Amino acid sequence: MTTEREPTASDIQALLEFLPKLYGEGAPPPIARWDMRTAFPWPEYNETVDSFIDLIVNQGCWMDSGYVPEETEKLLMDEAAVRVATLPEIQRMLTLVVRGERFCAGWRSSMIESGHVRRLLERLAEIGAES
Repeated sequence: MTTEREPTASDIQALLEFLPKLYGEGAPPPIARWDMRTAFPWPEYNETVDSFIDLIVNQGCWMDSGYVPEETEKLLMDEAAVRVATLPEIQRMLTLVVRGERFCAGWRSSMIESGHVRRLLERLAEIGAES
């Protein structure tokens, strides 16, 4: 794994604060609007999603530059595997949540709406409680 550092309890808690913001009652849809000014429409995410992604990218402990997209996607799509995922596996899957947008407009929205991000955060809460 190639992250700048290991996540601390504080890093984990900062991500977990997004669980109710992304999935709580009254949470807005992830995409605020689509930018139609180019040949390929591009999503403009709501402020919560942007803040969540910025935290993952900028905290220095979640982005794994050595992840393998295809393997990581298989892991992320396997709900049983996510329920027992290790911290390094969660780091790889969060990297995929962030970077997948480069190849698929609306990827982040689909990851949130399908519950993949929720399951990652719930597993992260379990790991945080175990430490």
